[in-house]
Formats: sequence, structure tokens, C-alpha cells
Amino acid sequence: MESLGVTNKLAAGALYNVFLLTGAIIGMVIIDRLPCRVFLIYSFFIGAVALFASFALVLAAAANLEFIYPPELFPTDVRASGLGLVTAGSRIGSAISTFFLPIIVSGFGVNTVLFGCVGVLVIGGLACWRWAPETRRRSFVEQDADLPAPAPVSSE
Repeated sequence: MESLGVTNKLAAGALYNVFLLTGAIIGMVIIDRLPCRVFLIYSFFIGAVALFASFALVLAAAANLEFIYPPELFPTDVRASGLGLVTAGSRIGSAISTFFLPIIVSGFGVNTVLFGCVGVLVIGGLACWRWAPETRRRSFVEQDADLPAPAPVSSE
């Protein structure tokens, strides 16, 4: 916080938490009003543009997708495994970034970290724009029906 010029750490932490709470509430309100794909893509891009307070707001709002979107991406027979894989991947990414953040800040400065965050968010947004499917208003039965039939298992 000192490297960002913040002198009152308690006030900064409280303000950040207010934005997290506000973002979570906004996310719950709009999660059913926007297509998940649109919400996901714009969460990345808005987060890349606005890095601190509004970043917390967008991050907390988009965190609602963690429990809604991944289960919608997997067919019923592998949904739990798919969700577990997605969750594990996010936890590994969080652990890696938590480990490297202080190392990069001390070696290259806070500006490098912030530009790196913007880069990761833009890449994530572009990847989702290109490949993330829309699942809005589709039941799990409809999604499963669109999948190819599984190959028969031979008994040999």
C-alpha cells in the first residue's frame, strides 16, 4: 500500500472491502440479467481498465460466476469432476500469483505488477471472447442433448 501512496492502511482496507461487498451485491443482481459469456468477458476488460477500487468491485461481482458458469459448461455425467478441475486450476493460479507478487514488486516495482495484471486480464478477456460458450437460459438437459453421444465401451 505504501508503494501506491496510501498512508492510512486501515481506511484503504475498509474502502477495498466496501467495494468487494458492493461488487458481490451487484454481481448477484445482474447475474441473471446478462448472458454469462458477456458478463465474463466484460469483467476481464473492465478489471483491466480500472485497477484498484473499481477492480475490487468488478472482481467481487464476477466472483459470482465461479459458482454459476463452470457447472453449466460440463455435461451432467462429468459436471462434478469438471467443476473440481476448474476450481483446482483457479487455486493453483492464486497460489502462484501470491508467491510471485512480492518477488516481482521488489525486483521490478509496482508499476510492472500493475501492467502485468492488465495484460493477464486482457488476455483472459480475449480468450473468453473467442472460446467461452453462452449458457444463458439453457437447461442442463438441453446442453447434454447438444453433446455427441458417448462412444460405446467394449467389453474386450
